[in-house]
Order: sequence, then C-alpha cells, then structure tokens
Amino acid sequence: MHVEMRMLRALVMVEAHGSVGGAAQALAFSPAAVSAHLRALEKACGTRLVERTGAGTRLTSAGRRAVPIARLILVAAQELQRLEASAQSGPAVPGPQGRRPAGDVRATARHDAAGSNGPTATTRKRGTSQEQC
Repeated sequence: MHVEMRMLRALVMVEAHGSVGGAAQALAFSPAAVSAHLRALEKACGTRLVERTGAGTRLTSAGRRAVPIARLILVAAQELQRLEASAQSGPAVPGPQGRRPAGDVRATARHDAAGSNGPTATTRKRGTSQEQC
C-alpha cells in the first residue's frame, strides 16, 4: 500500500470541513487536487472513504474509521520531522557505537482485516530489523 501524507491530510480536512471545497481552501489546494488525493487513498485502501452528497461530502463508515488512524500517522510524521530537525541542529544523539544513527526511517501502518487486533504500526530504520509498536 502506498499512501502519501497529502492523501491523509485531504481525508482529515474533508472530515473537518464537510466538503472538498472547504478542505481545498484549508490546504491551499484546488478542489480537483483534493478529490484526486481522496481517490488515490481510496484506491490504496481498496474501499470508498467518502460519498459526495448534495450538501457536501460525507464519510463512509470506512472513512470514519480511517480518520483517527490518519490523524495518528500525521502526528507521528510531524514528530519524526521534529526529531530529525533537532538531531540536525543539536548535538549528536549517540547510537549503539556512540554515533548518531544514519539512514532512512520508514513508518507503515496496517489494520487487521478482521478488525480484531486494531491498528498496528511498524517502524524500520534501514539496515535494522522491524519493530512493532
């Protein structure tokens, strides 16, 4: 599954503003761009997340379940950016051999298809084993 932060932001903003137009204005995107991000997220998730109605846009039940997960991922990504910024501007954070860890960090999230285990998140630093959160 390939999901970009802008897809998640689009979903969260549609929920907050009740329309693609309101989300687009809040994100400084065009309504067409927000709609494209939503379609891409729906394709990645394999299900409809929003329904267009005469009064605006309404989340489906899957969309309502996805919004809190999207918010968690967005907050986690923001915290990782803060950590990276502080690591670049501050003293080195010692790693296992007294060095600052280097490399990419990849964060992924998945949800048990049966819904019994709830959402899980994993992180992996290049060259290390995967850790489940």
